[in-house]
Amino acid sequence: MLPAYYGILRMCCEQSAVFTRQLASHQNIQWAFKNLTPHASQYPGGTAFRVLLENDEDRLLVVFNRGLILMTESFNTLHMMYHEATACHVTGDLVELLSIFLSVLKATRPYLQRKDVKQALIQWQERIDFAHKLLTLLNSYSPPELRNACLDVLKELVLLSPHDFLHTLVPFLQHNHCTYHHSNIPMSFGPYLPCRENIKLMGGKNNIRPPRPELNMCLLPSMVETSKGKDEVYDRMLMDYFLSYHQFIHLLCRVAINCEKFTETLVKLSVLMAYEGLPLHLALFPKLWTELSQSQSTLAKTCVKLLCEDPAFGEYIKCILMDERTFLNNNIAYSFLTCFLHKVQPQVLSGPSCANLISVLVTNLLNEYHSLQPEPANQSAEISKTSSLLNADLRALVLMLSIHTPQQLDPALGPALQELLSKCRACLQHRSTHTLDTKAKVEEEGATPVKRRRVSSDDDRPGEGSSALGGGICPASTSSSLVACSEQKAEPVEALTPNSTSDTETRDSSLIDPGTEQDPPSPDSGSPKEEKMEASSSSSSSSSSSSLPEVFGRSDDASLQQPAPGPSAGGDEEEGDDPAAALLLSSLQDAGEGRSCSMQEAESGMCGHTPSQGALNSGTQQQPDILDMLYRTVEAAVAVVTKLSAASGKGGSRAS
Repeated sequence: MLPAYYGILRMCCEQSAVFTRQLASHQNIQWAFKNLTPHASQYPGGTAFRVLLENDEDRLLVVFNRGLILMTESFNTLHMMYHEATACHVTGDLVELLSIFLSVLKATRPYLQRKDVKQALIQWQERIDFAHKLLTLLNSYSPPELRNACLDVLKELVLLSPHDFLHTLVPFLQHNHCTYHHSNIPMSFGPYLPCRENIKLMGGKNNIRPPRPELNMCLLPSMVETSKGKDEVYDRMLMDYFLSYHQFIHLLCRVAINCEKFTETLVKLSVLMAYEGLPLHLALFPKLWTELSQSQSTLAKTCVKLLCEDPAFGEYIKCILMDERTFLNNNIAYSFLTCFLHKVQPQVLSGPSCANLISVLVTNLLNEYHSLQPEPANQSAEISKTSSLLNADLRALVLMLSIHTPQQLDPALGPALQELLSKCRACLQHRSTHTLDTKAKVEEEGATPVKRRRVSSDDDRPGEGSSALGGGICPASTSSSLVACSEQKAEPVEALTPNSTSDTETRDSSLIDPGTEQDPPSPDSGSPKEEKMEASSSSSSSSSSSSLPEVFGRSDDASLQQPAPGPSAGGDEEEGDDPAAALLLSSLQDAGEGRSCSMQEAESGMCGHTPSQGALNSGTQQQPDILDMLYRTVEAAVAVVTKLSAASGKGGSRAS
């Protein structure tokens, strides 16, 4: 009878708002909370509860009438059934319940300054245990819809009560990841772990559930089957699986900055997550710490000092230069290294190691630069691939030369760079000419307007997208126009170690035990700082500190305000300072955002912006053209090598 009964109630609620509110205040609604919410899929009519929650006022009534407590009891029941009752299929019920949780919590956040809301949240004493249970559903045995629902609710909890959850969740998360790195016990893998083969790492039907509730979102080097860029499908699977979790950790960092609670434990967690996430090439960590490094506040300086002292940070930087050099094609990552390489160089590379890495990079360049040749438009992918590899190696070389001056550079390096510069110019000119010829042909044929042709006849103009972008960034009709476009030459910048010639994994998983946190203020203190979490923030480039909270301030040092030296591309240029951006989340506006962003947005750290921001960014945050970027990088490398050669020549003449 219950499905029919609640179906009738739903129909009545749809007809009368007065009846809906009277029903919401009835004592029996608590019984429904406790006994029907855990089994929403079994009582389709009981989804009348959703009708009851049609606006924020209704959702606040849930909070005032112990609804959070009752829903937590329902969640605990489902959580137990999910892990212990193997014959029960309650995944859908969990997702449904968490979606209701999310809608109620979202509706509550704008009213945090109200005393009745504060009091209701204080009475919800199970919130910490609830958050920990949510974390134990984050593993490869949980389907993506369940993991994402848990993360959405966790993000909202952090925004609702930042001091409370920073104090409890950060040490737990840090200890969890350290344990996986230190332990020799084999990890348990479920059916949803990203895998290149269709056959999952499952032993049998009995392993469909985890051995116990556990948080396991760790990505060890041994778990990565191939490096980024070799298998696009696998790259996408890794990104879909890990991105939202890394955004959650990033949110913890941003909120901690806003609350002035960026502890040593959180610093360790931040760098450990960055180290694990290197195969994803996410720019969240580099963007955050570049901003902090440009601040003059005491807290920011303390955080940067703690970061540089962490051994895992040295491993992170070394791994970029040894195994993940293509990450340097990301302007945010490159600017990050220009800021931090010189700070940690003694811990990362010795003098002989630097010399050896420079030698490897020079050898790579001399062996590969001949492969860059002007190609037909339908082979532009090959040019992009070659340009990407050359640009990454050259950026690493410029970084290395900024921290180590070799006794003697290979005499063939200078001529090779000049020849590579000519090849880049020829490729850009070839592409520009092809674009003009294609445009003229279209006009001669009296074709449909360009905008329509882009939709209906892309095949008629192969390669136009990339050529148009390249031409727009740096017109290649004449050599003088190219030089004018790339006047920003790079001075020697901080560097790391070059790539190894083998695919042998060089990462070390030696990490540090979690630290301790100070006791936070009471979560009901109602500090005005919590209001900052609702402020929107504009996107910023790797060299911008505009998204930092006001507590960090902006540097008065002009040198810190300028873009990092070295090659740059239009895609990551600063858009300008927005006062509202100084409040909080430059990369996460909403707890539910981020999963639908493109891989490029995730890698650039721009994931999670509101639609209005996305529209604004579309004009100024274009993907940088890799061929144009290579041209600028070669110019910078020529300047550096010329300077070093001149200095070496003067030294030799004085010695004689």
